[in-house]
Amino acid sequence: MGQLEKSTVNIRPLALKDKEDVFRLFSFLRTGEPIPFEAELFVNDPNWHCLILENENGLAIGFAALHVHSTPSKGRISRIEDVVVDGAFQGRGYGKLLMEKLLEIAKKEKVNYIELTSKKIRTAARKFYESYGFQVRESDIYRLNL
Repeated sequence: MGQLEKSTVNIRPLALKDKEDVFRLFSFLRTGEPIPFEAELFVNDPNWHCLILENENGLAIGFAALHVHSTPSKGRISRIEDVVVDGAFQGRGYGKLLMEKLLEIAKKEKVNYIELTSKKIRTAARKFYESYGFQVRESDIYRLNL
């Protein structure tokens, strides 16, 4: 990993003005047809903690989200979604800054655990998550497209 340039970036909550920047950042994650990013659904929802990482010029170069909710059998839990850093800024420790902020929020929210998913092909991302203690579970994820 490259040298961390923490002093040149800022992490802040998602704002409506970030809609196009986040859509651009998602191009580093998606493999299929793009889905419009509806920032308004996340900005005002207290269960979502969406973060923008911006550089010294105010350019959004990273995004990460934490969804906190409760279930009857598991209590208060959370899920990390869409951790992404612009390809031109990867390898500088910015993903680590985002992850540490998400973990800080999860602890503040007193969640019992955090879940996330990562495709097997994303080996670097999987190693990154494992470095924080995340473990692959013996569970398959089911999806029904509507």
